[in-house]
Amino acid sequence: MGIGYGVGIYDFQLIRTALKNLGIPEELQALFPDVAEIWLSQAIIWKQGMGLQENPALVLNLKSTQRLSNDEQVKIENWLKKRMQTKAIELVIEVTNNKSSTSNSKRNRNSTTSAK
Repeated sequence: MGIGYGVGIYDFQLIRTALKNLGIPEELQALFPDVAEIWLSQAIIWKQGMGLQENPALVLNLKSTQRLSNDEQVKIENWLKKRMQTKAIELVIEVTNNKSSTSNSKRNRNSTTSAK
């Protein structure tokens, strides 16, 4: 099991501009209309028995109005790996609705710590 620690990204404007130019939020929402909110960040990973990992992981926190199937989660993960050109992805999903917010967070089963 990995534990991700969020770290400050030193050039938020650069990250923001890159995401805007790549159209990540718009493309994700077009592919998965139930996506209501995303948070994209970078994290340093520590794993039991392995310590701190060399390369950071890209973390996508996603809020959806409907539960996403395992196939949809794998598609999101693979799409983001391709778009961001990295293999180190951590996907966290929360299902929300008008009555309450149900946390169905699922950590990516196949995340790696080696960047492309």
